[in-house]
Amino acid sequence: MITINPINTNNNYRPTFGIYFHTVKDNLGNIVYRGDTRFFRGDINWNKLVDFLEEKYKNTNDVKIIMHACSNGEEAYSLITVLLERLGQNAEKFFPILAKDIDTKHINLAKTGIYDISLIEKMEAKRYIGDNFYKYFDECTNGKCSKPKEFIKNKVIFEWGDILEDVKTLSLKNKILLARNFMPYLGKEEIYRYVNTLAQKADESTTIIIGGFDRDFGMDTLFNRFGFKRVGTHGVFEKKK
Repeated sequence: MITINPINTNNNYRPTFGIYFHTVKDNLGNIVYRGDTRFFRGDINWNKLVDFLEEKYKNTNDVKIIMHACSNGEEAYSLITVLLERLGQNAEKFFPILAKDIDTKHINLAKTGIYDISLIEKMEAKRYIGDNFYKYFDECTNGKCSKPKEFIKNKVIFEWGDILEDVKTLSLKNKILLARNFMPYLGKEEIYRYVNTLAQKADESTTIIIGGFDRDFGMDTLFNRFGFKRVGTHGVFEKKK
């Protein structure tokens, strides 16, 4: 079972995490959820990522995307919308995304598909999906939140998962694994065990994507030590030949 270590608010890495706490309330003012990530997180260029994946897997039909520590699902929907915008029907081979988190509250909230998408996030979304935000999302009836439309909700499966256990049985052939912005919360031994398992299972068809928080914590160096190389945009790795 994963041990979650709180990050000391005084350490040097905390500012890079850039937590945005979303609070969504119902009509009675009750809090529906608070989220700790956001749409189109700025530590990766989503367009460049999708272009890289399109080129790498252009001759592969059997390819799957897996997200570890998916939180409330914002990054899953970010990736889905950019894939659809840039690839159209050619994006279908990447779906459904399998998104896992050890926090059942996060998974349950992801399944509800209710998000407080801030104006800043909508402006960032414009960079990737132009003026098509409402092609993919509807406003809630109370006007205080947004919901992904059914056709993109069907492109992701949210389920509970302990990533340290999941990775033991996970085949990484033709897999794209997003393992973003959670590793500094693990214990040192857990980090090494997780990356070592990835290294043993990955081949040239595997793509692993980490976050800015992970990179600032030194994970680039660790992945390199375990036989990975950076490719494409920041935080994207594949096995060295």
